[in-house]
Amino acid sequence: MESTVFPSLTLMVLFLTCSAQEDAEALSCPESQESFDGSCYEFVGRQRSFLSAQGWCEQGAGHLAFILNDETQQFLQRHLDPEKDWWLGLAPAAPNLTLESATEGSLAWLEGSDVSYSNWLNTPDAQAACGHILRRSGFQWEAAGNCSQELNFICQYDSGRSIACDGQNATLQCGSGQVVEIDDSFYGRKTIHYCRSKRAASPTSFQEECSWMDVMDSVKARCHSLQACQASVDLSSFGEPCPLLGSYLSVEYTCKHVENGIALHNITLSEGVVEKLGHGCHNLTLTASNGVTAHTVATDLKLCLLEPIEGLRASVIAEEDVCPDSTDLTIGVSLERGAPAELIFTLTGASDALSENRDMLNGSLQAYTFSSPLEGLLKLTLRAANALSTSDVDVDLENILQACQNHSDVSPDNDGNTLREQMLTKMTTILLASPSNTSQGVQVTARAVAGLTRRPDELSIAAQVQ
Repeated sequence: MESTVFPSLTLMVLFLTCSAQEDAEALSCPESQESFDGSCYEFVGRQRSFLSAQGWCEQGAGHLAFILNDETQQFLQRHLDPEKDWWLGLAPAAPNLTLESATEGSLAWLEGSDVSYSNWLNTPDAQAACGHILRRSGFQWEAAGNCSQELNFICQYDSGRSIACDGQNATLQCGSGQVVEIDDSFYGRKTIHYCRSKRAASPTSFQEECSWMDVMDSVKARCHSLQACQASVDLSSFGEPCPLLGSYLSVEYTCKHVENGIALHNITLSEGVVEKLGHGCHNLTLTASNGVTAHTVATDLKLCLLEPIEGLRASVIAEEDVCPDSTDLTIGVSLERGAPAELIFTLTGASDALSENRDMLNGSLQAYTFSSPLEGLLKLTLRAANALSTSDVDVDLENILQACQNHSDVSPDNDGNTLREQMLTKMTTILLASPSNTSQGVQVTARAVAGLTRRPDELSIAAQVQ
């Protein structure tokens, strides 16, 4: 087998010493957004329904904008077109965590806080289900009962808070010289209004009572003291707190400056370098020099460029219609995209189950062998997982189980007799030992014996004579 040589990339980095800073750096927002009071705001010129607009904001880990004070109101006005309506993050307070209550209660902000500051044109009535900034009103707010109308909208992305809907990862990002410190994190629901746009309501989901669970320790293990990370939750040990309506991951964090006198610096690989490396894991060498030390300082590191898992395939490796001689079970696995990945094999037997984890460093076909699998193996499932996604597949065992079943029908005993020959001998013995049988009973037994000998090529000469 040819070995793969990973390219070596040398980066020259100058490390600067500095004192710890008390004040946080000004929030840096993408070009399409505006910064104000610790949040980035995006003024989206596309028209969407209320739920669709909220879903748009959630794709970037944000929400429809909250206006909590007059300063925020004045800031937004400077960027809004007065000839357009703009959705805000206003919805009924919802007295409990059921979809049935999503239209109950007076208007509140989506995360459940009361509207202490307001700029209503008219006092909202009891049927109000959402709210927006009304065009040609001097930027006053209007309550609406029709949330399906399509309006422009404002997305708000809060610094130090990230929300990820079911199946997505929460992105945590700090600036240069800062690291993440996790303050709080939960998975489930504390509000009925987040992460609803892709869920089709069913009669059952309307009555479902949702809950949440603390996952702070799990997120800390992944992200604490890093400059940036993708936070996710492994549900295998928790379960789904809101299976019908769906859950979301909420993470609150603080960006802390490094206090040991050495500032952290980003190392950005250009798009061309990333394309040249390609997906997968690569061995890199990082060197540093400042013109003072006599020798260059170097360290090796492993860089893995990941992509979502696609094209997971798995099958039993065995000759067709042949039962393996050993009790080992060999599974061939391949991936189109997403390696390196962790493979989790779950084998279910007649009365027991076991799970084994294996590593898959590249996506080419690889064989994984399990010694002495469970007796009465009924099902084998495989999950491939990396930091971005997971994929599951059931391994087809029908052919090998059928082959082994057929094999057992003709497998010899200690005396070399197959199962059918053993049955033939037993029935013949019973027939000969019972001379008092009626003629009808003898005929029934004879027909049964004849059924066993329909394939005489599988019987020994002695059995055929018998």
